[in-house]
Amino acid sequence: MHPKPMAVTLWIIPAVSIQVNGCTYIIALGGNIDITTVIYVMLGVLWILLGNYIPKLGQNYTVGIKVPWTLNSERNWTLTHRMAGRLFVAAGIISICAAFLESVVGDEVTLIVIVGVIIAAGLGSVLYSFWLYKYKGI
Repeated sequence: MHPKPMAVTLWIIPAVSIQVNGCTYIIALGGNIDITTVIYVMLGVLWILLGNYIPKLGQNYTVGIKVPWTLNSERNWTLTHRMAGRLFVAAGIISICAAFLESVVGDEVTLIVIVGVIIAAGLGSVLYSFWLYKYKGI
C-alpha cells in the first residue's frame, strides 16, 4: 500500500475513536446528543477529506478508481480522479446538510439521501471514466 493512504488511515482511526468516545461520555453523563447526527456529520467530513485527497493519487493498482480503462491510461486516471474528488466533496457536503436536516425530514429520508449521494458519487466516477474511454478516446 502507498504510504500516504496508510498515513491518512492511521490519522482517521484515532480521530474517529476520540469523537465517538467523547460522545459516549457526554451521553453517559446525561448530555443530550443525537449520535446519528454526529455519525452522519463525521461521515460527511470523511467524504470531503477523501474528495480532497483522491485527485492527488498517482496511477496505481492499490487505491483509487481502479477500472481497466483508468489503469490503461494515465490521462483517464487523472481526469477521473479529479471528477471523483469533486463528486466526493459534494457528497460530503450534502451528507452534512442532510444530517442537520434529520429532525425535519426524518431518519429514513436522511439515511436514503446519504447512502444515495455516496453511491451516486462512486458510480458517477466510474461512469465518467467509462465515458472518457468510450466517447473521448482517453
